[in-house]
Amino acid sequence: MSIESTGRSKERHGTARPQKVIRLARLPEFLGVQRSVINEMVKRGLLNPFNLSGGGRSKVVTEAEVIELQTKAQAEAKAKKEDK
Repeated sequence: MSIESTGRSKERHGTARPQKVIRLARLPEFLGVQRSVINEMVKRGLLNPFNLSGGGRSKVVTEAEVIELQTKAQAEAKAKKEDK
């Protein structure tokens, strides 16, 4: 599977740019939440893990997806703080 086929790369001048990926197992240290919370995020569609290779077992998400999730969480926290 190529990076282009995942639909997760940005195109620039007709060529795909690879993105950094983070293994799902390492997300707790990046997001500061337990694995069960990450599983819930996947079920709700907030994270979209995929396999890099056809036969591989480990799932990954793009760094951009994690950054977007963090940005949304920060904005929600700020909005709640301003409401008080």
